[in-house]
Amino acid sequence: MRVGQKEAAIGAIAPSENRAPAIVRLIDQRLSQVSDKIGLLYVVGDCALIVMAAALLMAFWGGTYSAAWKPIALAGLCLYIADMFFIYDVGRSAYTQGSPWEIFWILSALLFGLGADIERGLSVRMQRHRVRPQRI
Repeated sequence: MRVGQKEAAIGAIAPSENRAPAIVRLIDQRLSQVSDKIGLLYVVGDCALIVMAAALLMAFWGGTYSAAWKPIALAGLCLYIADMFFIYDVGRSAYTQGSPWEIFWILSALLFGLGADIERGLSVRMQRHRVRPQRI
């Protein structure tokens, strides 16, 4: 391939800003107007998440069902930690995929699953121990 042909091939592959369909550009324009409000809503939602996690930990500290709700509350805490680091990195324009703090997103999913499994086990155990009336 000659130099002229190579430059023409690169120019044909290079992305152009006008390549996006009009609807995509319209949606991008509309969403860019509310991006700051959505970012603030994200932070407010994370604050609500930490309050709910703390309330769950305090409300279900003892008793039969506390074993199931503790991992669920810790999962909420892990989501809060991961989201705060994400917001911080995006705000500094320093976010890279595979950051060490992303483990908290994985831990939150595992803890939600663990809490659901414990809850299921408790429910099944309670149903087995329930006294059933005998049919005549």
